[in-house]
Amino acid sequence: MRGASLVTGLINADHFILYFYVLGYGSWLAQHQKKSITMMTILCSSRPTILHIAASKGFDAIVRLLLSHGATIDRRIDSVNTALDVAMYNEHRSVVQALVESKEWRKLMAPYDELPSYKPMEERWSPLRCMISDFPDVAKIVLTQCVTRTGNKLDSDYCVVYDFSLIDDTYTMYSKYETGPIGDCSPYDGNGKLKKGAKAYSEDYNIVYENHPLKIMVRTFQDIHI
Repeated sequence: MRGASLVTGLINADHFILYFYVLGYGSWLAQHQKKSITMMTILCSSRPTILHIAASKGFDAIVRLLLSHGATIDRRIDSVNTALDVAMYNEHRSVVQALVESKEWRKLMAPYDELPSYKPMEERWSPLRCMISDFPDVAKIVLTQCVTRTGNKLDSDYCVVYDFSLIDDTYTMYSKYETGPIGDCSPYDGNGKLKKGAKAYSEDYNIVYENHPLKIMVRTFQDIHI
């Protein structure tokens, strides 16, 4: 590959990505992302994928480029953090928006909180909760995408379908070993009904109420307008 010898001398991840981006190797980056042959594996045998690194640096244009070439959007570092988690942690709003505007945005929204059954969960964490608190304008994009409209408003068959599965995350499914609730398994079936075995993440109503995404919205709105 042209310039390969120069790339081996680049230590910083952002230089590496930018170099390939400028040369037009977006498809190559995405291809290696899908094969789990990541940039940092080549340079220093670390775990983050190219998409994670671009997200951590705030390179929203590169994130969009990688996604357009088929990069896996929901791969996790150490089975925990997605590129969205990394972008939110580093406060890169433009990257967060780029990710939620992708066609596979739903894959990023699954909570990934898991606690052993002997330790009660006091507060849920989810990408949407974090987004509502830190990036409310981007959260609005997500919530808008949870509404599906069919037909013309003036027609009798006009239909609006609301998907509340992201906004109402009170219920969780337990892991198959019954060791505790696990966030990335939806408690709802294909018809939007709770699955057998779904349980509220906390038996304390006050905890559920005070930490519900809608309650977080209210607090965020109040903070913005103080």
